[in-house]
Amino acid sequence: MLFILNCWKKVIQMSDAIARSDGSFRIAMLHVDLPSTSKGGVAWQVHYLSNAMVRRGHEVTVFGLDDPSAGALYEVRKIPVPEQIYRNRLLRLYLFSLFAARQDYAGYHLIHAHGDNHFFFCRTIPLLRTFNGTSFNEALTSTSLKRALIQLSLYPLEIISVMTSDRAIGISRATNRYLPFVREVIPCGVDQALFYPGKKSERPSILFVGTLQGRKRGDFLVDIFNSRIRPALPQAELWMVCDEEVAGEGIKWYGRVSSQVLAELYRSAWIFCLPSRYEGFGVPYIEAMASGTPAVATANPGAREVLGQRWGLISRDAELGKTLINLLVNGAKREQLIRLGLKRASCFSWDRTAERYERIYAQMIKDKRY
Repeated sequence: MLFILNCWKKVIQMSDAIARSDGSFRIAMLHVDLPSTSKGGVAWQVHYLSNAMVRRGHEVTVFGLDDPSAGALYEVRKIPVPEQIYRNRLLRLYLFSLFAARQDYAGYHLIHAHGDNHFFFCRTIPLLRTFNGTSFNEALTSTSLKRALIQLSLYPLEIISVMTSDRAIGISRATNRYLPFVREVIPCGVDQALFYPGKKSERPSILFVGTLQGRKRGDFLVDIFNSRIRPALPQAELWMVCDEEVAGEGIKWYGRVSSQVLAELYRSAWIFCLPSRYEGFGVPYIEAMASGTPAVATANPGAREVLGQRWGLISRDAELGKTLINLLVNGAKREQLIRLGLKRASCFSWDRTAERYERIYAQMIKDKRY
């Protein structure tokens, strides 16, 4: 009897979702973490997209492990998991999806997963998956064997996630390259109310945001600053936003900062440099451009797609020091890149990104089959 009542309750909830006639949707966003505890870029993308959807009149609930982030307009439903899974990053990577799949999504029009949907085999509502990069590319650019093996072990789960989704989207063509049957691209967005141009620092300054070791290669930039840039330009400064402490002449280490402080650093810097080996997209590049700061990268898939040969500078490793020095002393070139970067960043507004997702939501909901 209890089973019959529960089934009837779900039918009523689904009917309510279907019956809404104001054009709005009830969206279940799925991601393991949020900016309230995570420094990861995907967590921020989920936060911004969810807020954008709420502003467009939709109801959004984020299913994950974290509490709401500051400024959240959406609801959050925390998924209970055993303590050993919550504390162990590897177990979360493999098993969080199992607990997420057990949640009650009745009453929602659509599930939008930003990871962890490989156990979503039996569903009654459509599921859209956004891939914010691929573990295969992560493995190829890993700097340790352990990390490479972990990323390779996750790649089959991504393939399963494609197969268990009604529709899958990548954030770039480079992301889709290693994902079979994924052809659509919707790029990441940038909050232009937070990242906008401002006054530059008095001294020549280079900003880095990322990790010191690994694919972000902050240590590589520090070496170039010490060996090439500082001797040529003694007044130059390197601003490091990373967890690992960095010290040296002309180097300012900020650690982990709030989004407001980060935005101010972007505005004030003369140049932003992220010499990453791999970026699925490269959100820091568009944050820099939106802040009126030229972006410099070394060759990686995200930089090629976001910066190209026009919107920023992509340098070979051996020439990065020379590229940065030339840009620091060439005000006209910086101004040109600022103008081009602002134009490019306008293509990645959250209104534009949300509108594209909204059209896909509508089509998927129209085509749904129970």
